Amino acid sequence: MSPEQVDWIEAAALERRGQGVDDADLVQEGALGLLGALAAADISDADLRRAVSEQMDRAIATARGLRLADALILKAAEEYEQIELEIGRTSGRVPETSEVGARLEWQTERAAEVRRMVQEARLRHDLELLEYLRAQEEDAPSEVDDDD
Repeated sequence: MSPEQVDWIEAAALERRGQGVDDADLVQEGALGLLGALAAADISDADLRRAVSEQMDRAIATARGLRLADALILKAAEEYEQIELEIGRTSGRVPETSEVGARLEWQTERAAEVRRMVQEARLRHDLELLEYLRAQEEDAPSEVDDDD
């Protein structure tokens, strides 16, 4: 890889700044694109630049897809939790997964998977809260008996 090619990669990365992929990751993706293109014999500079750009654009598209998937999972978890709490308040019991799924018009498998994610998130939250409270307790001044 020549210094000029490294400059192409860095310039292409700067053009794509702020699109959801870190600059360093874009440079790495560009280098991968360049190395892949260099494997072909007698490739022009324009084709090398195109390979760098295409590799970076794929990385950006993948990152966007992952963010969208994360947002959809979060939305599903919020919807599940809302209906679960609503059924629990009105019935006075913990609802079955199938009940929540039916209210959301989801297949049972989807409801079960989202329930698992919600329960895991609650457990993590509870563990983090306990850790915080223990740290606060350790940092609190101890009480001294003044019975002298």
